[in-house]
Amino acid sequence: MAPAPERPIDDGLATEALVSHVVVSKFCGSLPLYRRARMLARQGVTLDRSTLSN
Repeated sequence: MAPAPERPIDDGLATEALVSHVVVSKFCGSLPLYRRARMLARQGVTLDRSTLSN
């Protein structure tokens, strides 16, 4: 069994895809973090706004 790839955030569950999605929606789509957090919550991903801003 191959080892799992490294995550962009140590001890975190976020993948590169989630991190890039948040960055693109925030800076390219001008989407506020509170709205992004609610959209992720509807998909079953619970993230605090402070986590998204880091």
